[in-house]
Amino acid sequence: MTSQTTPIARRPRPVISSAALWTASGSGTILLLDALATLLTLMLVAVAAMGVLNMVVLDTCERVRDLGIHKALGMTPWQTIAMPRSNLRRAQTIVESFCRRHGLTYCQTGLFESYAQALRHLHAVGRTPCSAGA
Repeated sequence: MTSQTTPIARRPRPVISSAALWTASGSGTILLLDALATLLTLMLVAVAAMGVLNMVVLDTCERVRDLGIHKALGMTPWQTIAMPRSNLRRAQTIVESFCRRHGLTYCQTGLFESYAQALRHLHAVGRTPCSAGA
């Protein structure tokens, strides 16, 4: 008895779509995209912080040239701009003696404490009620 073999129908190979590949290797790709999003967010925060710092520094530099500050210090604008950092210690003693002579309070703080004092003062001023007719 001879067996006749019928050819086995060849099954077509399954077509693997890109979506199937995406889910098959999804964990690595998702981690990569998550890391990229985190990196871009950190870069955005750094650029925003540099922008704020730039505005604060430029505003401070412009204030040095303000006429009212020069009059309060008794200096010409050129004296204020030209005073190097090495002379600030000597200027500190002059300002302290000026405050004592005129009965003004002299307060020496660091950068962050001075910002905190300014914010507390602005908060207190902002909470005081104003008159309707003023």
